[in-house]
Amino acid sequence: MNLFKHKRLLVILDYAQTKQPALEQAIELAAKSGSMLDIITVVYDKAFEISHKMGSDSEHLDKLRDNAMVNACDWLKAYLADNVPANIDIEQRCFLSKREFKVIFRCEAAENYDLILKSSENHPQVRRISRKPSDWHLIRFCKAPIFLAKQFVSLENREIVAAVCPVNHSMEKGKRTETVNDHVRLNKVIVDTTTDLNSCFNTRMAVTTAYPSAEGSAIDLGSSDSHREFLEKIKTAHQGLLDQFCDIHNIPKEQSYMRKGAVDEVVDQIREETNAALIVIGTHAREGLEAIMIGNSAETILERSTGNILVVKGE
Repeated sequence: MNLFKHKRLLVILDYAQTKQPALEQAIELAAKSGSMLDIITVVYDKAFEISHKMGSDSEHLDKLRDNAMVNACDWLKAYLADNVPANIDIEQRCFLSKREFKVIFRCEAAENYDLILKSSENHPQVRRISRKPSDWHLIRFCKAPIFLAKQFVSLENREIVAAVCPVNHSMEKGKRTETVNDHVRLNKVIVDTTTDLNSCFNTRMAVTTAYPSAEGSAIDLGSSDSHREFLEKIKTAHQGLLDQFCDIHNIPKEQSYMRKGAVDEVVDQIREETNAALIVIGTHAREGLEAIMIGNSAETILERSTGNILVVKGE
């Protein structure tokens, strides 16, 4: 896998914010990979709706929209001139839309992007159900990997947490369930993506997995003489899967971490302990009621962690 095979990154800037960590991360990535930055900003003013409800004519609304676009384009041009080095190749565009994520979808449909980078923040759980921010739309529906930057953190010589879900590779392919095959493919993308970043930034991979309590384990352990023995068998079984995973992907076992608990809690603990610059995680992008009731690991980590997150999807 080559993370930067198209040499083109889509970067979304927030017209309303003074800090743009996504742009800072994109500049570092472009400098190392030789990629071009396609930089966009999406502007919308609620004054459009207010004026429309108050009965303003179409000419007045057109003037409001034109002024908003002129101001946004002037801001973008000035901001990029001040913050993007001259040796970085860029294109810049402004869009007028109430739905930022729809603009991003259209841009992705028109180009082959290696990464989509967007500044992010922690979102309360209630917003996930009531009105989803663009971040969750991107995680679920964009094909390209999504880099969600909460602050600029250089990747150079740093740890990267690769959050994986080891499965039984010893099982014959014909007997694997589709879910197991999905995990196998997604794990490979996570490892390959982290390896590509390592080749650019001399990073170190911290392979991380979480295992459930006795009630949440799906592994058949047979009969146990005691509850303590049962819990130890769960831990041993999951450790065996992680060791097998490291052997398959040629990852030193000292670079692997396993803890009992929820995925978002464990991954963020390891990020803090290793002082990692980035979490790389995969998603199967659940939709509808299943997404609300169960959620996606990528989304729960986005809610919990203050660190930067790179979300990838299976091939």
